[in-house]
Amino acid sequence: MSHREKTDSRPSKDSSNYIGDDEITLYYQQLKHLIKLWGAARKSKTKSDITAFERCLTDITDICAPYTLFALHQVIASIKENIQSVNSRELNLKQAIEKIDNLVNKLIKGSKETPDPMLMTYEESVPTESIEVFAKPIAQKPKFHASTNTVAVIDDEKSTREMCGAILEQFNFKSLLYASIEEYQKSKPKVELVLLDVIMPGVTQKQVFEFANSQFQNGTRVITCSGLFTLETRLAAVRANVADFIVKPFNNTSLIEKINRVVQRKKNAQYTIVLVDDQESMGNFYRTIFEQHDIHVEFIKTAQELFDSLENLKPDLFLLDMFMPDINGLEIATMLRQEEKFDFAPIIFLTSDDTAETKLSVLEYGADDVISKQTPAHFVARQVIARLNRSNVISNFVSKDALTGVLNHGQIIESASSVLRLSKRNNTENVLALIDLDKFKEVNDTYGHGAGDRVLCTLGQQLRRSMRDTDKVGRYGGEEFIIVLQGVELDDALAKLNDMRENFGQLKFQHGSKYFCVTFSAGVVLLNDYGQVRAAINAADSRLYEAKAAGRNNIIGKDSTRH
Repeated sequence: MSHREKTDSRPSKDSSNYIGDDEITLYYQQLKHLIKLWGAARKSKTKSDITAFERCLTDITDICAPYTLFALHQVIASIKENIQSVNSRELNLKQAIEKIDNLVNKLIKGSKETPDPMLMTYEESVPTESIEVFAKPIAQKPKFHASTNTVAVIDDEKSTREMCGAILEQFNFKSLLYASIEEYQKSKPKVELVLLDVIMPGVTQKQVFEFANSQFQNGTRVITCSGLFTLETRLAAVRANVADFIVKPFNNTSLIEKINRVVQRKKNAQYTIVLVDDQESMGNFYRTIFEQHDIHVEFIKTAQELFDSLENLKPDLFLLDMFMPDINGLEIATMLRQEEKFDFAPIIFLTSDDTAETKLSVLEYGADDVISKQTPAHFVARQVIARLNRSNVISNFVSKDALTGVLNHGQIIESASSVLRLSKRNNTENVLALIDLDKFKEVNDTYGHGAGDRVLCTLGQQLRRSMRDTDKVGRYGGEEFIIVLQGVELDDALAKLNDMRENFGQLKFQHGSKYFCVTFSAGVVLLNDYGQVRAAINAADSRLYEAKAAGRNNIIGKDSTRH
C-alpha cells in the first residue's frame, strides 16, 4: 500500500485562544522568580518561604488563566498537590521536595525548548509524547449504534477536566465533568466509571478514597489520578477497591486503554459455563446456583452431546463430572484441550474423590482445579467465579495486539471465521472491511516510528470504541485492520465506516513543533458471499486497492460504489 505525505496542520496563531507575546514575557519573568523562591524554600523549609513559592505559582496561574495550557496547568497542579500533601501530613517533606524538584525541572526544561511545550494550548499540545484530539465527534447513523459508556471526570482543574472530556468524547465515551465530589453527589448521575483526582481542595485523601469505595459498593468503578505515586497512596487506592491508578501527567492513549480495560471487565461480568454431568438433578442444582450470580449454564448430559455441540459453544469455563458412563472426565478434558479455541477456558472437576492423587491427575490431564461435591454451594460459586475472572483477564491479554489493543491477527481471523460459520446457519448478513492507513510509511520516515505507533494505537482504540459489542475489530498486520460487522446491511456499514473515516481524518498528531493528519481507506464486502474468510479478505483487498488508486481517504464497497 502507498503512504500519505507529511502535512503541517498547525492551527493559526490568529486565534484568541493562543497566549500572546506579552503574557509569554511575563510568564518567563515569573518563572525566573519562581525558581529562586523554590531554591530558598527547599533550603530553609520554612512556612513563610513555602507560602511565597505557592503565591508565585498562583501568579503564574493567573497570567495563564485565559488560555488552556494543559501541560503547564498539570505541572502547577501537581506541585500544589505535593505541598498540600505535606500540610496534611500525607507525604513527608523529603519526598515532597524530590517530587517538586522534578516538576520545577520540567518547567525549566520547557523554557529551553522552541516552542515551549508548557505554553502550547489545548489545541496545540499534549503533556507527554502522545496524541491530541481536536475533532468533534460525528453523529452516529440511527441504524447502527455502538455502545456508549458514560464516564464522570471529577477534577478541580478546569483545563484537566475539559481535556479529559474531549478525549473521552472522541473515543465514543459520554463524559460528565465535575469540579468536586460534592458537585458530583448533588448531580446524582448514572455512570459506568468515575475518573477521580486524588488531591482536591476541601477534601482529604482519606475522604476521597472513602468516596471511591462508596462508588464501588454501589456498582460504579473508579480510576484515580494523581501526581503522587507513593506506596501509601497506591495502597489506599487498593483498599478503596479502586479499579486502576493513573499518574499525572498522563499519556492520553494509555488513559483510554485503562478506561477500556475497566469498562470491558465490567461488561464481561456475564459468563457461560458448560456443565457436563450424567445426573440431571446435579445439572438443575448447579444451574440454579450459578444463575443467581448472572452466570449462564449450558447443561449437557453425555460426552457425545458435548462434542456434537462444540461448534456452537463458546464457554468461559467447563465444569465436568469426574465419573460418567463409558467415559471419564479426564478423557473429556484431554479431548477439549486438543481444541485450540478452548486453550484458555478453565476446566474444573466436580467429584466426591478429592484425594491428593486425584488432584494431581486432574492437573496432568490439562484441567485447572478440583471441587469436592461436599463443598457448600456458595463456596463452589466463589471458587468458579474467581477462576472465570482470572481466565478472562488472561484471555483478553493474549488475544489482543499489544500496541493497538484490538484483536491480534490470529484472533480476528478466527472471529471472522466463527461469524461466517454461524451466519450460514442462521442466515444473517455480515460485512467485512479491510482498513489501511494512507501513506503510513511517510509518517514513520518523517516523524519516526514512535509517532507511527501512536497513530496505529489511536486508530485501533477509535475503531474499538466505535463498534458495537457484537462486532469484531483486529489488526491484520502492519497498518491494516479488519472489522467484522454482524447483522448489518452493506449500506449501513458503509455509512458507519465513512463516519469513522471522516472523524479520524480530523485528528491532529503532534511531533515536536510539527503537526500532521493521517487518513485511511477501506475495502468492504459482504462476508456471506464467500465460502472462506480468506476469500472475503482478498476481495476486500481488491476494493481497498481501488480506493487507494482513486485518491485515498475513501471507502469502496463490493460493487465499486465510491463513498
